[in-house]
Amino acid sequence: VSLVNSMPKSKRVRVKSLGDYAAEKRTRASKDSLIEKIQTSLKEYAYVWVLLPENMRNKTLKELRAKYRASRFYFGKNSLMQLALGEDKETEAYPGLSKVSKCIHGQCGLFFTNEKKDLMKAFFESFTEPDYARTGFVATMTKVLKQGPMEDMVFSLEPFLRQLGLPTILKNGVVQLLADYTVCTEGEKISPEQGKLLKLLNIRMSDFALHPVCCWGPDGEFEQYMTLDEEKGEGENEKMES
Repeated sequence: VSLVNSMPKSKRVRVKSLGDYAAEKRTRASKDSLIEKIQTSLKEYAYVWVLLPENMRNKTLKELRAKYRASRFYFGKNSLMQLALGEDKETEAYPGLSKVSKCIHGQCGLFFTNEKKDLMKAFFESFTEPDYARTGFVATMTKVLKQGPMEDMVFSLEPFLRQLGLPTILKNGVVQLLADYTVCTEGEKISPEQGKLLKLLNIRMSDFALHPVCCWGPDGEFEQYMTLDEEKGEGENEKMES
């Protein structure tokens, strides 16, 4: 018996397939593309904003892209966005951009525009879009459903309500709640079931917002509005470019 063939294979050794190399190539191309797009935008737009999303919603972001279709939003890996702008005075694409790079922490994004700075600052500071709370969101209110008929619920939803944990029955075609039920408690995280129930009740307690972190403009002018925690590291941003 060959000792070579009987030896257990090392788990550390893995032969790469052609698919692996193709995936690596696509990843490199995607990274290069993001850097190239940001550097191209630097030549086309007067202002660069760092924005901090709160309760990110892709649908609302798409609406903002449509509203400012002449501008560009970029949400990508922080280190790539910093590389594109320049991380210090020696590598910054234009004077002052390294200050912008130092403001990129956590789940930040870049916004390139020719819109006036004062107008955009006022917009971002006032913009909020109510939405349904998702799993893990900390409830901002306590919601209790009282025992009795749930007249806003169609009868066909009764089995689903029981699946979500509600003590319900169907009586004469009307959903009946057999006891008071606490949907959520202020200060506690929303569970998947609670999130679904809040949506059924049409209760929106989450607000999507884009907080301005800093702005860079013509002649290297720079203004910072808030400081982010550097220990958060890379953001969990999806690839969202426009």
